[in-house]
Amino acid sequence: MTTKLHVYQGDTATYEVTVTTSEGEVVNLTDASIVFSVVQYLGDTTYLIQKSSEDISELEITDPTNGRFKVYLNSTDLALAPGYYAYDIEITLASGQRQTIEQDFLIVKQDVS
Repeated sequence: MTTKLHVYQGDTATYEVTVTTSEGEVVNLTDASIVFSVVQYLGDTTYLIQKSSEDISELEITDPTNGRFKVYLNSTDLALAPGYYAYDIEITLASGQRQTIEQDFLIVKQDVS
C-alpha cells in the first residue's frame, strides 16, 4: 500500500490508516507498536519527523481489532521547506512480526499565508 501525503507547510494534519493484508483482510493491531518516520530522502538516517504509538498524542491506535490508527502531524512537524520527503510506516505485531506497511512521499506545499 502506498499513498503520497500532501500537506501545506506549517499546517496540522491527521493521517488515518487501516492496515490490511494483500488479500484485503484487516490486521489486528492489539498490542502492536507502530512508527511513522520521515526523512529527507530514501537511505537517509536523520529523521525529520518520527511518531510512535508509544505516545498517543503522536500516533494513536484507534481501533486495534479493525486495524485502524491515526498519525498526528503538528505545525512544528510540518515547518519543513516545501518539497518531497520520504516516509514509511513500520508495525511490530504482538507476535513480534515486523513489517513496513507503507512507503512513499510526503509532499510539503508552500502555504500562501
